[in-house]
Amino acid sequence: MAETAIQKPMSAAATLAAIISSKRDAFAQVAPKHFSVERLVKLAHASLSRTPKLAQCTPESLLVQLMRCAELGLEPNSPLGGIHLVPFDNKKTGKTECQGIIDYRALVALARRSDQISAIAARVVYSRDQFDPIEDEHGVHFTFKQALGDRGEMTGVFAYARLKSGEVQFDQMAKSDVDRIRGRSKASSSGPWVTDFDEMAKKTVLRRLCKLLPLTTEAATVLAEEEAAEAEVAVELLPAQEPATQRQAKGLKERLQARVAAPEAPPVDEDVA
Repeated sequence: MAETAIQKPMSAAATLAAIISSKRDAFAQVAPKHFSVERLVKLAHASLSRTPKLAQCTPESLLVQLMRCAELGLEPNSPLGGIHLVPFDNKKTGKTECQGIIDYRALVALARRSDQISAIAARVVYSRDQFDPIEDEHGVHFTFKQALGDRGEMTGVFAYARLKSGEVQFDQMAKSDVDRIRGRSKASSSGPWVTDFDEMAKKTVLRRLCKLLPLTTEAATVLAEEEAAEAEVAVELLPAQEPATQRQAKGLKERLQARVAAPEAPPVDEDVA
């Protein structure tokens, strides 16, 4: 009698990789035409290998963030900039969940989708840099010259945006303010806050500046969603003075959750790692 082969149980990473692969069509339904769903899936698989704790995340939380990547046309954990997939332990639920953190370059890309913004950027200021912001009746003007070599210690960050109307919006933050924002993040001790602090500092001041800018609906929704996550409150508890943004964030969350509800692990192909 021939011996029956014993099938080894799937690892958590292989299970999640298979689930992600099975959602290709769902990702494609919401992604912009120029966006590569195949690359999204490959980057997600690679993330499971590079960050083993991601395999401990609930499938729904990971899929929600990948669906968010697809809908916004941003790549997960990409060297080109996009959304960082960061695992964190939710003390309220006792589960490990995936949080998506948009990086600086991705936020710039989202802001530039507005047809009213001609230029937007942020810079980190160090003690040996020359930075001189001046505000007068014509608005804010500044000069900035980055020091060569040792720039000293970080003192703050600033961001600016030029509208096509010619108006310039400007904002700046001290490093202590950035540190306070970092402390509110669920991923303050891991992910980009640890590996790319300068980029996250630039994103922090840019995100505050964006509140003064004419943004697209998707960019405004991203900002509202991130603020709700960092404050560890439900989307429904966003400030009452921003009803439109509240509805946008709530709608995005509900749509994404509906698309990935109750995912089941399909049979694993041999080429799925």
